[in-house]
Amino acid sequence: ELERKQMVLTLDLGAIGSASYQTCAVRKIACAHPALQIVVAHLAQPSLRMRTERALLREWKEQLDLGSLPNVFFDLASLPNYVPPEEPWPFPTAERFLRDALERLGSRKILWGSDIPGLLLKDSYRALLSASRHWLRKLSSVERSRILGANAMRIYFNQG
Repeated sequence: ELERKQMVLTLDLGAIGSASYQTCAVRKIACAHPALQIVVAHLAQPSLRMRTERALLREWKEQLDLGSLPNVFFDLASLPNYVPPEEPWPFPTAERFLRDALERLGSRKILWGSDIPGLLLKDSYRALLSASRHWLRKLSSVERSRILGANAMRIYFNQG
């Protein structure tokens, strides 16, 4: 029905390793409904445990690889929540997660998101947006524009 109505399916699949982290199910949906735009929230929820638990890193990369499908995208909402609790602005761990995802997916597959109001417990909206811009500083203006708005306009509003 979402495909027929040209709507977007946005999924929060939970933490890596949880029962809800169903990469194969999302792949089946995406392949069965190629006109359905799918956004996986929270950049597939990277985990600090991926540094030591290779199985989690493999699962995260497998989920990111859904981005090779033409109708699957990822948002950055809540990314600062996946860093060590004591890590200060601009959250360098979040930048590393984003850089890894960009190397795998490119800028056409990633959308900025805030996860407001929940993320306001981490910092102010202004500081969170500023951190995102800091993470994207090494990209071209076209790539930054895609992530900070153009991709969302194309996917959610069929513009661009």
